[in-house]
This record gives sequence, C-alpha cells and structure tokens, in this order.
Amino acid sequence: MSSGIAIVDDEGRQTYVNPSFCKLFGWSAKELTGKTTPYVYWPADQLQAIGEAFQLTLANKAPKEGFELIFVNKGGVRIPVQVIITPFYDGKKRTGWLANVIDITERKRAEDALIRSRQLLSEAEKIGRVGGWEFDIDTMEQTWTEEVYKLHEISQLFNPDVEKGIDFYTPESRPIIEKAVQRAIEFGEPFDLELEIITANKNLRNVHAIGKADLKHRKVYGFFQDITGRKKAEEEIMLKNAELLKLNATKDKFFSIIAHDLRSPFNSILGFSELLLDQISQKNYEGTENYAQIIKKSSGQAMKLLMNLMDWSRSQTGRMALNPEYFDLVDLINETTLLSFEIFQQKELSIKKKLPESAMVYADKNMISTVLRNLFSNAAKFSHPGGSVTISVKKQQNELTISLSDTGIGIEKSRLDNLFLIGESYSTKGTQNEKGTGLGLILCKEFVDRNEGEIWIESEVGKGSTFYFTLPRQEKSNVNHLFKYATLIPAAEKWMNKLKILIVEDDETSERLLAIQVNHFGKEVIEAVTGIEAVDICRQNPDIDLILMDIQLPEMDGYEATRQIREFNQDVIIIALTAYGFDGDRVKAIKAGCNDYGVKPISKSQLIKIIQKNFKNKSHN
Repeated sequence: MSSGIAIVDDEGRQTYVNPSFCKLFGWSAKELTGKTTPYVYWPADQLQAIGEAFQLTLANKAPKEGFELIFVNKGGVRIPVQVIITPFYDGKKRTGWLANVIDITERKRAEDALIRSRQLLSEAEKIGRVGGWEFDIDTMEQTWTEEVYKLHEISQLFNPDVEKGIDFYTPESRPIIEKAVQRAIEFGEPFDLELEIITANKNLRNVHAIGKADLKHRKVYGFFQDITGRKKAEEEIMLKNAELLKLNATKDKFFSIIAHDLRSPFNSILGFSELLLDQISQKNYEGTENYAQIIKKSSGQAMKLLMNLMDWSRSQTGRMALNPEYFDLVDLINETTLLSFEIFQQKELSIKKKLPESAMVYADKNMISTVLRNLFSNAAKFSHPGGSVTISVKKQQNELTISLSDTGIGIEKSRLDNLFLIGESYSTKGTQNEKGTGLGLILCKEFVDRNEGEIWIESEVGKGSTFYFTLPRQEKSNVNHLFKYATLIPAAEKWMNKLKILIVEDDETSERLLAIQVNHFGKEVIEAVTGIEAVDICRQNPDIDLILMDIQLPEMDGYEATRQIREFNQDVIIIALTAYGFDGDRVKAIKAGCNDYGVKPISKSQLIKIIQKNFKNKSHN
C-alpha cells in the first residue's frame, strides 16, 4: 500500500508498521515495532488533537475521511497527514488500533496556494473596486463575489437572482445591460459597458461592466468595477476644459478690445508729437499748447487701459492674491475723490458725499481702491458738464452698501445685464466723446466678487445711473485708525519749498520727470543712480528730508538700500516707486522701511498728494 499503516495494541505498543509508514517517517520497522508509545512521531502541540481523534473514533463520530494532523519524521520535519483510525476487537474487548496515514503535504501546499491566490484576488478586488459575478443560463441563479455586494451596498445574505440584480440598474441603463446579456447568450458576443446603478442605500454609482458567455457550460460571467471616482474626475476635467475654452475666448476678446482701443490714443500721441516737434523746430508755437493737451489726454487714456489690462491679467492668472484687511472705507473714498479731482474739474462736476464719520470694512484695500477709481471715472465720463456725482455709504448689520450716482445720460435697460460681461462688453462714448472699453466695470465686478460682495446698477436713459456694491464689515474696537487725509489742502504748507530731496532712479528720463514734478518742494534735489550710491549719499547728507526710491536698481535694489539707510536714519521719509506693481510689493516696501509706495508712471498730482500725506503725518507725530 502507498499509505502508511500502523497497528497498535490496546496497551499502546506498535505491533506492526508497513514499509510505506517507515518510508514516510524515516524510521525502520525495527525502531518502531514494540515501542510502548508512538509519541515519537507525535508533536507535543498535537497531543490534544490526537487524543480527541481517538475519542471521536470510539464514539463512532469520526469523519469518514479521517483527521488532518501533524506528525514529525525522524529528522524533526513536520508532515501534514490524514489519519483514519479504526479500532478492532476480540469479541467485545478492544484489542488494538489500526491507523491508515496518508501524506497530504502536496495537497496542503495546493490548498495554501489556492488560499493565497484567493486572498490576493480579494485584495485586488478591494483595491481596484472590482467584483466578479456569474449566473446560470438555465436556472437563472446568480453568484456575486464580496466586492459586488459592497458595490451594491447590500448584505451578503441577499440572494442575487438575475431579476433582482437587474433591478439595481437605473432606468436608462437597464435596457442596455439586458440587451447585452441577451446577445451574449444568443450569439456569444462579449460586452464592455459603462452603466449606472442605484445601490441599496439609494446612492448613484457608475460601474464598468464586462461580460462573456460560456455557452458550453451554460454560464455568463464577468466583472463589475466601481468607476464613480473616475467618472467624477472626467466630468471635472470636462468642466475645466470648458472653463478653459471660455477663458481663452474671454482673453481673446479682452486683448482684441485692448488692441483696438490702444490704437487710437497712440495714434494721437505719435501724430501730435510729430506735429509738435515740427512746429517747435520751425519756431512756430501756434497751437502747441493744444497739441500738448491732446498728447497728455491720450497718454492718460492709454495708461488707464494698460493699468486695467495689468489688473485683469493678474487677477485671471492667480497672481493677484486677495489680501483682506481692516480699513476705513470713508478714508479711502476721500483719497479717491482727491485723486479724481482733475477729471471732475475738467467737466465742472460737483461731488456730493453722504458718508458716516467712519465705516470699517474687511476687504482688499487695493482692489476696492480700483473699484472706486473706475466708478468715479465712469460717472465723470457719462455726466454732462456742470452735473453732479453723489457717493453714499449705508451701514447694515453685516455689510456696507456703497452707491455712486451721476446725473448723466443713463443706460438702456437692454444693456444693463451685459455691463459686467467681457464677452458682451461694449464701448460707449462719453458726453464729450471720451472713449472707453467697458473693461473698468468688468474689473469692478471681479474685485467686488472676490471680496464677497455684490455689485449692480440702476439706470434710466436721460436721468443718470447709480452703481451699488456691498462689502463685508466687521466692527473691531482695537482697529488702529489711520490718520484721516480727506481734508488735505493742496495749498502751500510751511514745509514746502524747504525739502532736501534725493531721487534714486537709474532711468534718466524718469529721473528728469521726477525732478521737475517735485521741483517746487525742494530747496535742493540730489540724484543717485544705484542703491549703493544712494546709501553713501544719505550717510554724507543726514539732513535729507525725502527720498524717492526706485525699486529695480543696479548693484543693490531699492529694498536693500532702504534697509541699510534705516540702520542710521529713522527720520527721513522714503517713498518707494516701481513700474511693476506686483502683489506684495507694497508690503515688501513697507517692511523694508519705506513710508509709502507708488506705482509708475505717477502723475504730478498723485505724487504731490503722497508727499503731502506723509509730511502731514510726520508733523502730527
């Protein structure tokens, strides 16, 4: 016999072992026969199991296939075996035992491999959210793996026959899967589908269903994979692509508007500059002042367009970060009206203010300044000469409502909804044929939205328009109010005409312009081209009152020059000037030690107001 046979008497002595038994365990028949106990091949941790096997055998409860136990061979190697134990009797007296021992090492290896394979498959199903299914074509009985139950969010006690399985599909997907299965049964066609199911918990899921028929064995089987996450990601990508296409179209529209509207002022600048030069060379000064006024006006128009272009570009590319802070909106309105004084003066417009003493808001000050500047400019553009512009602020519990009204030409109702859309923007000439693009209003909406506010307009043709926008407010008792500059008077001050000024600028044209702009302030104007030179001049001239500091300088930039100057001079007023105006530049300048900040090109009136503000502040301190 190929299996090992051992006979043990009732007193535990082995009376016989066959050659297969000896071969299996490595002992000779002589070494095993006559031994009082077979414990030599019984491991200590198996004694209880072996004892239970004998007890079950005596009680006639032993399984027909025997017991799976572990024995050890002569070399100490553990061997899985299947043992069938049979007692034998002489009459009613039990006289011994016969043990039939079969080596099941290979079978256990195969079983272990199968278990590992199933474990790996189960883990793969969990990771990939893939489950297998099968149904019998004749009985219509269906079998699901664990992951399919999880996908359907249902207990494994559920009996998934075909009809119940179909019920999980959405009404749109049900006829698709039914047709695919039917064609698989009739024609052996495999299917590969993306469908939708509604789980037992009423959740909608996307599934990838793959199936194939085995007509020989009358089975249809396949796999489910949960692709809900993938479908969601695909939808998000599609939305992003649609948004990108829209943004590209918006960008194209924006730049086409800018290119079109820049052409006119630059034509004027170039054309009248050429006429001006010709007449000056011929010493014919007739009309030159008028030409200069046209050049100035056209330059201002071009500059406004370029500033809007820069702001819009930075906001759309994410380079304009939102930097909210607490500030007094009344102060900002007063500053903006001063900066807008020239455009109102040209049309003899009066400005009416209905403002509280203060109105604290929590918003990005630079963005709101741009909103106010554009709304004031828009009101002036469409107002008749001698008209008025009214700005008011009303406090609600959680927000402020700002309104700016004009007595101008008004806007047709059909155009109101498109004012803030770049794809629908249009240019309308002002009451004195002023040109524009409508981009300023688009920026207003962009910036108000980013500050969690709303903007809207009411208008009537022939009577004027009122723009409204809201901003969040938050009362804070510890907010340090900035000194109010709303009452700045452009008249001569006691400190004017007495300043010693240092201009730090590496561009000769820019330096000459600044020197002319501040000429009436200064008793002396000194020039420096590099940051290193500026620091040396300040060491040699501790009585300098004002420094106009360019940021982009050779050898040492304006930030570092300011830091070094502050090491030995804390009193001098330093105003940073830059042509870039990127986000964070103002913060960097103030952190380096500057008192204030301006963006070039800067008009004479703007520069004077910044200087006035800082020297008034200094005098109060």
